[in-house]
Amino acid sequence: MSDQNPDPRVRLEDLLAEAAVSSLSVQDQQELASLRRKFPQWNDESFELAAAAVHLADESLLTLEELPSSIRETILRDAERLLESSRTVPNPSDATVPGLRRSQHWMQWSGWGVAAALVIVIGLSRFSAMRNSGVVPIPLAQQRDELLKQEGTLRVAWADGLHPFATPVSGDVLWNQADQSGFLSFEGLPVNDPEQQQYQLWIIDPQRDDQPIDGGVFDITQAEGRVIVPITPKLQVIAPSAFAVTVEKPGGVVVSDQKQLPLLAQVR
Repeated sequence: MSDQNPDPRVRLEDLLAEAAVSSLSVQDQQELASLRRKFPQWNDESFELAAAAVHLADESLLTLEELPSSIRETILRDAERLLESSRTVPNPSDATVPGLRRSQHWMQWSGWGVAAALVIVIGLSRFSAMRNSGVVPIPLAQQRDELLKQEGTLRVAWADGLHPFATPVSGDVLWNQADQSGFLSFEGLPVNDPEQQQYQLWIIDPQRDDQPIDGGVFDITQAEGRVIVPITPKLQVIAPSAFAVTVEKPGGVVVSDQKQLPLLAQVR
């Protein structure tokens, strides 16, 4: 809803901001077109650039790690300088307009300056909120390293299973009994087609049952480098004696026939 008799330039800013992030009604589109013709000097791409920048920030923030305070302060200082340097000479007639909201006149700034500043300011504030709420995920490599440092974490190297691959596969299994969590790491495990077959982890625990515990299905999507996979056991593990990887149909199986068991990690 529009304000009663707003300043036309303020109204232009409001409409441009709304158009950058959502669809305008036919009436608002007509009003925006009229205001663009009335104020052609402000007819730039600042809001579109800002909206695109915010979208890109949203896409990338989920992979960020926590920023050290020194880096955060440096970025904020740079953002302030960027905003100051992005301002252009104000319209002299602004001083005669009652109620002019100068702080909201983004159209007086360079479009790229606004976009970059928004990425910094909105990105940091959103990241801080997500970190405080525990929403920001920690990279798997970092989680694995932290688990490796914990007391009681078991580490077992992969060895050939009953049906080894033609090329060698290296890596290991980390398992922490107290946390009931762990990670698999692989180098050289062949890429699979998830529509044809998937890898499945099994945790052999004689103290619990004769049947291995399903540790979750996973895919390998890269041929080079190390791949880290979290262990997702379907049942509580008591005392694992071995970990095995089998190749199964998509979605995995409840009980494996072990016709394809390429990797085995035995606890000694």
